[in-house]
Amino acid sequence: DGTDPALAREDQDNAVLSALVRLAALITSSRGATDLIETVAETTRELLNAASVSISRLEDDRTILRTLINVGSLGPGEQRRPAHETYQVADFPESLAFLVGQPVQRVVTDVNDPRAEAAEVALLRSLGKSSSLKTKIILDGRVWGELWASRESAAPSFNNHDSDVAKVIVALVSAGLAQAAAWQAMEERVSTDLLTGLHNRHFLEDSFERELIQAERSGHHVSVIMGDLDHFKRVNDRYGHLAGDQVLRVFSNVLKNFARASDILCRYGGEEFLLVLPGVTEEGAVERAEQFRHATEATPVSSGDRLITVTASFGVATYPKHGRTTVELIGAADAALYSAKAEGRNRVHLCGDPHQSW
Repeated sequence: DGTDPALAREDQDNAVLSALVRLAALITSSRGATDLIETVAETTRELLNAASVSISRLEDDRTILRTLINVGSLGPGEQRRPAHETYQVADFPESLAFLVGQPVQRVVTDVNDPRAEAAEVALLRSLGKSSSLKTKIILDGRVWGELWASRESAAPSFNNHDSDVAKVIVALVSAGLAQAAAWQAMEERVSTDLLTGLHNRHFLEDSFERELIQAERSGHHVSVIMGDLDHFKRVNDRYGHLAGDQVLRVFSNVLKNFARASDILCRYGGEEFLLVLPGVTEEGAVERAEQFRHATEATPVSSGDRLITVTASFGVATYPKHGRTTVELIGAADAALYSAKAEGRNRVHLCGDPHQSW
């Protein structure tokens, strides 16, 4: 068409450079790995003129590659955020062995290349694609995962220029993942109780408020359990503070064993612990608190050559019956706990029913 090839290539390079600068800015501003991975996948598809892009993580045993996201024109059975899409590295010895320290044999695969790996060709054909490009992602000097791009038959196969662009992209990804990991570690330090590993009150304030907003919209219950170790001062006085710390850790593990993924579990202060149970009625919360109580009493704590038996008391309150704000509900659960301890300890009380215990 009369266009100077050198000028056309310069325009292409400038477009790639501009997109890479934009990607670097997006990665720098991202604090979470999930958002970062999605941004990278979408931008990579544009940069490589790819039909689809997938980012996968190599699992700890280094034998399985788990796909985290697929973007673009997806093939049969593919999902944007798959729950169970995995590949055995051993099934793709030419295409994936470079992820586990073996020499790179085939970065680009074309279905029409008679030398192409049969397993990779079969995968491409099953997805309706004709070529692929794969590049490893490095984090902290170790292979973290893989970026995989594909094209359809109407597009030319990937070339060395595409491979060079992909290498720049994954270098940016590595820096972004390291940054996201640093942010996550910092947030965990801010929101975690160092002794027990549970959430702390700082984390509780925001997350509890969000649950109540959601409950108001949906009409669901939210229950609160306040737990307190009985006679904990005696443990410290008789066995020492190291033994007391061990009791707190064991009690925390008892609570964790009965907690669901959606529950908010925190050390509220000293020997007091608070659980927020989204979607749980007062009857369900009382049953859970009774499980905690029995398990605590049945779990002696080893301290040196001694076994320390401890008990705990619990107070229960539920939204919206016993309060509509975090302050009201925590106060109601605390009042129920006080009632349980005043009546003899090692029991569960429901807010507003001081004479009923289990």
